[in-house]
Amino acid sequence: MSDKSENSPPANPLKEVFHALAGAGNRLDLNLLSNSVRIAIVGASRSGKTVLLTSLIDHLRNHDPRRFRLQPSPFSGKEFARISGYDILEVKKPLAEFPFETFRKSLIDEASWPHKTRDTYQYRLKAYRDDSGVDRIKDVRFSTRLSFLDFPGERIADAPITGMNYAEWSDYALENLPVGKPFAGLVEAFNAASEKPPVSGETVLAAYKRILAERLGHFHTAITPSTFSLSPEGTTPEAGTPNEDLVRDRLTGLERGQEFCPLAAKAREENPELVRTFERAYRVYQATLVRPLYKALADCDRLCLLVNIPEILQSGVEAYNDHVELMKNVLAFCAPRRGIPEQVIGRLTKTLGKVFIDDRYRPGGIEKAAFVATQADRVRPSDVDRMLKLVDALKTNSTRNLPHLRLQMEAFTCVAVQATRPAGTGNLLRGRLMGSGRKAADSDSSVEEFPVSRLPDEWPAGWNPEEFVFPDVWPRFSQNRNYPPEQIGLDRVFNYLSS
Repeated sequence: MSDKSENSPPANPLKEVFHALAGAGNRLDLNLLSNSVRIAIVGASRSGKTVLLTSLIDHLRNHDPRRFRLQPSPFSGKEFARISGYDILEVKKPLAEFPFETFRKSLIDEASWPHKTRDTYQYRLKAYRDDSGVDRIKDVRFSTRLSFLDFPGERIADAPITGMNYAEWSDYALENLPVGKPFAGLVEAFNAASEKPPVSGETVLAAYKRILAERLGHFHTAITPSTFSLSPEGTTPEAGTPNEDLVRDRLTGLERGQEFCPLAAKAREENPELVRTFERAYRVYQATLVRPLYKALADCDRLCLLVNIPEILQSGVEAYNDHVELMKNVLAFCAPRRGIPEQVIGRLTKTLGKVFIDDRYRPGGIEKAAFVATQADRVRPSDVDRMLKLVDALKTNSTRNLPHLRLQMEAFTCVAVQATRPAGTGNLLRGRLMGSGRKAADSDSSVEEFPVSRLPDEWPAGWNPEEFVFPDVWPRFSQNRNYPPEQIGLDRVFNYLSS
């Protein structure tokens, strides 16, 4: 006689197969029906990479569908998805694991911004979703494997070094020297130091460093070699450091005695010994610092390009030109010249790799990019649409003359951690102002109202940076420490990149 009750539900053959494959007491993770996404978060210094990634990880690990809307599976019939659990995955060396807990403590417990990224970080997460469409088979878990890459914004300026030899990089760097006041005299002095053989390596290095020091003082981002602005050990110059101190103390290479700077073709021809010295230093820099980082970028398949529009407007048109050039360099790196057969084989390999190969080892190749204007709460609420137009125009200018670029691209605005609220009339915001001795630990009583400038309808041909004022603010205090920071638009960016 059967032990089964007459009222027992009929057997589910598919469920029995899943149980058999998973083994007693274990759940079955189906890579065949899971997604695997590797996202590189790229942007100049102060673009908000660390803050964005910290907030995003927090929302994924402590997911609340009311505060972070996830796009559901098209087969689920649900309005939105929910993350029901997650596993932290191992990071492959030599990459360091993104110090999420440290950065979250700054935001949530200390109401302070995390310190800037000084290393190349990765964070890997397997998120289990409840929108599979087969929820009745409760022992089957459908997952999204996520890998995030975060590296210092200063290193973006080194992108051309990845594929150029020393002579090619020299020509590129010289073509992109700054123009106009106050750089004209510095560039002229550098050219003079390079023209009279025999050229002194010490003299020409110092002359080039004076240009870089002046660029630092004007918040330029296209500073290469990037070790001048961020050392291999992660140190940055203190604000207000005199230029001659920067020339003396900062390096254009991995260490003293291994520095280099660009030389014009005529100077290279007339000074072969100096060229050999600079070439050796350049190759060591290329192999040790630049190529490993960009290898990690090449392993990703999504690109999140962050832009701090208030910072650009407050810094001037050269900062805008720098951003366009930097993004163009990164995108050019993501646009290899490949024929149709190579593209087809690459796509097939990547598709199969998502199923059978750990995402740390499967083939890479950027397929989709998001241009994201961060810190949208630092502008007037009525200007957010203008902000979107500005970042979209920057996207257009950054992708010109890249005929081999085959990416799906879209522009967004985003607030990864909300720090202000609208107040009073349309030009006022309310928040905790930084500067003037104010500390992150100040109480809510330090919240005040302040005006911000109106955004232009389009990027001007030139502008006076003093015409634009967007004060820095601390993140808002959270009354409930168990909730991730409030965000606006971060979920839309994630849904786009993870689909």
